[in-house]
Amino acid sequence: MNLQIKGTKYRPTPDIVAQAERQAAPLAKLVSDTGTAKAALELERAVGGQKKGDIWRAELTVTVGKKRFRAESLKAKLDPAVTTVMRDVAQELRRAKAKAAASVKKGGVKGKASLRAA
Repeated sequence: MNLQIKGTKYRPTPDIVAQAERQAAPLAKLVSDTGTAKAALELERAVGGQKKGDIWRAELTVTVGKKRFRAESLKAKLDPAVTTVMRDVAQELRRAKAKAAASVKKGGVKGKASLRAA
């Protein structure tokens, strides 16, 4: 899976880049077609002059074929924002994978029922 990291009003540090790459590695296991999968992580300081509170924004978009999975997080520090975004997208990918597996299983049950009826 190809991961692009972009900083808006902020240049990502090597520590943040390493963390994002480390946390994105398990996402590739949840994607069926890793060759066409693309992930874009956008990091920015969301608020102009504010110095306290939820000022860091992380947004992750994973595109697999024509499907798009997206999550966004606002936190006081950038590390937890990246972790939250990765966790949320992983949850969406797991849910989509389970739905696809259930659909295949459901189709197999219908096919077997039609063979029994014949």
